[in-house]
Amino acid sequence: EKKDAGMGMVERRLMTTRMRQGGPSRKEVVLRMSERAERAARSFDSCTTPFLPLSTWREVDSFFKRRSDVFCATAGGHAQAERRMLLLGRPEVVEAKTMMTMMTHHDGKEFGWQEEILACLSIEGNFKFDKKRRSHRHVLGSILGTGIDRGTVGDIIIPDLNEDEGDVQAIVSADMAPYLESQLTRIGRVSVRCSRVPLSEVHAVAGDGDVTERAVTRTCSSSRVDAVAALSFRVSRTKAAEAVRRGEVQLNWEPCTRPGTLVEGGDVITYRGKGRSVVLSVETNHRDRTVVEFALYS
Repeated sequence: EKKDAGMGMVERRLMTTRMRQGGPSRKEVVLRMSERAERAARSFDSCTTPFLPLSTWREVDSFFKRRSDVFCATAGGHAQAERRMLLLGRPEVVEAKTMMTMMTHHDGKEFGWQEEILACLSIEGNFKFDKKRRSHRHVLGSILGTGIDRGTVGDIIIPDLNEDEGDVQAIVSADMAPYLESQLTRIGRVSVRCSRVPLSEVHAVAGDGDVTERAVTRTCSSSRVDAVAALSFRVSRTKAAEAVRRGEVQLNWEPCTRPGTLVEGGDVITYRGKGRSVVLSVETNHRDRTVVEFALYS
């Protein structure tokens, strides 16, 4: 009875979160993962999920922490990974796999359990004369253009957008790595070469991305997502509201289609094609104006 009550509370919270952002309930996703974990547990085995966005895998991870019969471990390739796969199963089985190290066939080096399900691809090319192609949007578009599903692709890491040279890295599922090594040959007009590298060589990622501005404090008429987005990305309120309705704006990595959704300190607003804004604080001054402190990321 306690277990059922706990599940009901979690389900209500998931439904409320998604309804606040104008999307469908995420309850079905969590319950589907729960069913997969229970099936794996009954056979004393484990299973993995596709790559999930940050908000989804956090909710699933929180759900499993409330249970003792099944367990999950997250794998994203690096400590700051936003998109991650989940390893699900009985607690002792999952724990045994996450503590395991294996030997590579070519150089004898040890690598961790994540290498069994994840791979890091180094994508090298001369972007000197086509700098715009060295971006998350174009790299992801080229990867998906090979015909694979979004769920097989994790984070795409571009160390320094100000540099023309240097490899771009993509975290993908291990079983898709050989296919991409042979099929991903161009990003736009730029010829590229893909090769798998150990996860230990993933470029360091500091926080949520590359800061392009220091913390900025400005005022707006309200804490609605369209108002804060307009303020952060310097577009008109009307344009921001239209972008929200078209699904071009995400709140905490989930689609937000209601311009009236209220923003709080700690929320992350992603505007397609313009970047990401991390809301540091939201307050009201003596003139009844909303004071928003935020930082922009590339």
